[in-house]
Amino acid sequence: MNPQGRYTSITILRLLLPLFFALCWFCFLVAMYLSIDHLFPPPTPFQGGLDRPLAS
Repeated sequence: MNPQGRYTSITILRLLLPLFFALCWFCFLVAMYLSIDHLFPPPTPFQGGLDRPLAS
Protein backbone atom coordinates (compact mmCIF):
# COMPACT_ATOMS: atom_id res chain seq x y z
CA MET A 1 0.00 0.00 0.00
CA ASN A 2 1.63 3.22 -1.12
CA PRO A 3 0.58 6.48 0.62
CA GLN A 4 0.49 8.30 -2.71
CA GLY A 5 -3.08 7.21 -3.46
CA ARG A 6 -4.49 9.07 -0.47
CA TYR A 7 -2.68 12.28 -1.39
CA THR A 8 -3.85 12.11 -5.00
CA SER A 9 -7.46 11.57 -3.86
CA ILE A 10 -7.18 14.57 -1.52
CA THR A 11 -5.72 16.65 -4.36
CA ILE A 12 -8.54 15.57 -6.70
CA LEU A 13 -11.07 16.44 -3.99
CA ARG A 14 -9.48 19.86 -3.49
CA LEU A 15 -9.66 20.43 -7.23
CA LEU A 16 -13.23 19.20 -7.63
CA LEU A 17 -14.71 21.01 -4.63
CA PRO A 18 -14.25 24.59 -6.00
CA LEU A 19 -15.44 23.34 -9.39
CA PHE A 20 -18.56 21.91 -7.73
CA PHE A 21 -19.22 25.20 -5.91
CA ALA A 22 -18.70 27.13 -9.15
CA LEU A 23 -21.17 24.84 -10.91
CA CYS A 24 -23.73 25.33 -8.11
CA TRP A 25 -23.25 29.11 -8.28
CA PHE A 26 -23.66 29.07 -12.07
CA CYS A 27 -26.84 27.00 -11.76
CA PHE A 28 -28.12 29.42 -9.10
CA LEU A 29 -27.47 32.41 -11.36
CA VAL A 30 -29.19 30.69 -14.30
CA ALA A 31 -32.18 29.83 -12.11
CA MET A 32 -32.39 33.42 -10.84
CA TYR A 33 -32.16 34.75 -14.42
CA LEU A 34 -34.86 32.35 -15.61
CA SER A 35 -37.13 33.14 -12.65
CA ILE A 36 -36.73 36.90 -13.23
CA ASP A 37 -37.41 36.38 -16.94
CA HIS A 38 -40.48 34.31 -16.00
CA LEU A 39 -41.77 36.85 -13.48
CA PHE A 40 -41.22 39.83 -15.78
CA PRO A 41 -41.60 38.57 -19.36
CA PRO A 42 -40.56 40.97 -22.11
CA PRO A 43 -43.55 42.50 -23.92
CA THR A 44 -43.94 40.73 -27.24
CA PRO A 45 -46.66 41.32 -29.84
CA PHE A 46 -47.79 37.70 -29.34
CA GLN A 47 -48.41 38.25 -25.62
CA GLY A 48 -50.14 41.58 -26.19
CA GLY A 49 -47.66 43.65 -24.19
CA LEU A 50 -47.94 44.33 -20.46
CA ASP A 51 -51.70 44.95 -20.44
CA ARG A 52 -52.62 41.32 -21.12
CA PRO A 53 -54.91 39.56 -18.62
CA LEU A 54 -53.16 37.31 -16.11
CA ALA A 55 -53.56 33.59 -16.68
CA SER A 56 -55.61 32.13 -13.87
